[in-house]
Amino acid sequence: YTLHTLFPYTTLFRSPGRKIPQVVLFSARKGVDKQDKLARPEVLPEEQRVVDWFLDDRTDDGSFGWDEILGSVSVVRADGNHFSMMKPPTVSQLVHATL
Repeated sequence: YTLHTLFPYTTLFRSPGRKIPQVVLFSARKGVDKQDKLARPEVLPEEQRVVDWFLDDRTDDGSFGWDEILGSVSVVRADGNHFSMMKPPTVSQLVHATL
């Protein structure tokens, strides 16, 4: 799935009178591919961007398009990767960053 598949729901999120609560996006700084012995998986061209995002280090501090759908999005950058950011001590840092 991509954010583009969620665009039909934009109307639901931004209906008049509907208040969207503050959204916090936890974004890992590091990708999960830190080795060079195994080749990366072959994927369909339309999937390559997502695979690269998951495997490579992140250089963009943006909200990856979520602000276009939800409005206000706060981004909290995590020092780990997609998996390690949910383990101590990084997860504690994320909690404190949102308080």
